[in-house]
Amino acid sequence: MKIKTINGEPVLDVDIMDVKAGPNVGRLFGLHRDRFPDRDWCELRSSSMDSAKEVELTQELRLILLGDLAYTYGNDTNKFIKKIKEFNL
Repeated sequence: MKIKTINGEPVLDVDIMDVKAGPNVGRLFGLHRDRFPDRDWCELRSSSMDSAKEVELTQELRLILLGDLAYTYGNDTNKFIKKIKEFNL
């Protein structure tokens, strides 16, 4: 199975930027976890899918993905289960 990554981090969800004007109108953005956030930034980031790469889901990346899903959706059981199924974990 292949998944999208941004800076080597699995993309957990993809959405269209909700803006009315500007350079990001209609662009896809991917939610991913930044393990080394800059000061005053949270770990979850939404970045342009322009920089995303498709890679094979290795065992190591599978464990990272599972941890990221738990971190992101752990408080919402239904969303967490939906994502587990989406990624065939």
